[in-house]
Amino acid sequence: MSDEDISLRASDADLESTDRAQAKLVGMPVRRVEDDRLIQGEGCFVDDVPLPEAMHLVFVRSPYAAGRLVGCDVSEASRAAGVVAVMTGADVAHIGKLTVSTPLDIIDVPDYPILAGDRVLAVGQPIAAIVAHSLSAGQDAAEAVAFDITPSGGYFDPLIKPDPEQLICNADCNIAFSKTWSAGDVEAAFENGAHKVRATVRHPRLAPSPLEPRGAAASYDTTTGTLTVWLATQTPHRARRELAGMLDIEHESIRVISPDVGGAFGMKASLYPEDVLVAWAALKLERPVRWVASRSEDLLSATHGRGAQSEGELAVASDGRFLALKARFTCPLGYWLPTRAAIPA
Repeated sequence: MSDEDISLRASDADLESTDRAQAKLVGMPVRRVEDDRLIQGEGCFVDDVPLPEAMHLVFVRSPYAAGRLVGCDVSEASRAAGVVAVMTGADVAHIGKLTVSTPLDIIDVPDYPILAGDRVLAVGQPIAAIVAHSLSAGQDAAEAVAFDITPSGGYFDPLIKPDPEQLICNADCNIAFSKTWSAGDVEAAFENGAHKVRATVRHPRLAPSPLEPRGAAASYDTTTGTLTVWLATQTPHRARRELAGMLDIEHESIRVISPDVGGAFGMKASLYPEDVLVAWAALKLERPVRWVASRSEDLLSATHGRGAQSEGELAVASDGRFLALKARFTCPLGYWLPTRAAIPA
């Protein structure tokens, strides 16, 4: 017997042993190893990351669903005690856009507003940002920001009137993605079908609510030129790539660390305007900066789930056989598109 034959037989035996071990695990509970540390309060979430002398970031948000931002006076907030910096849309207008995956045909990708420019497009959209020595100082200064918003039109729900013409003409709600698939002679099947059944289903909109709200922290090392960002994210590698592109810095100059993440449910799969602003502020100020959302902020400004409308029509033969199906889906996405915005549709 050759050495090669012996080697092959040994490999086969190893595979059989592995298969037997895996077979014993199928259907069996697997003991978790991370729980003890977490339930004893020894986890490290974004708010736990040690950042000596970190600045706190607080956002001023729009109370209107849509409107023109006529003015935003931050002069009083800038003079408030403990305030380091105040930013508005003009300060961050140069930041690049988030890349959006396009499994559907792309029609238009709206701007990626880190802070609102001349208009607001959603309740909870950030208008201004305060960087302060303490969270309470930032919150007090945020109360001093005076903004003037002229609401535009009434509430527009594309699920109530999912007409593409209306969507395209509406100034604050454009179609971003569209795709049509067809196979076979659908119209003939509907003409010859004995029965036709129609249904419209409105899928309720959800607000993901993980135990840990969204959060971001960043620190810039002026000696090495390295920006380190801690994110409560499901996709740290994608976040690193996107931040490098949006902030126009080399990939080698940025680290993204995802510490313990207290739940996500898809809500933490993409970058948010707040995440980008935290990283940019740390670069600009050369100071550590941290932001952790409150529960109400997440309900106002995080991505939603579902919220679509499905319309279907089925052609059925006299013996009950399905002959053809027509379906249409309308999926409102919000005022900015996260990386996977087209996935629901």
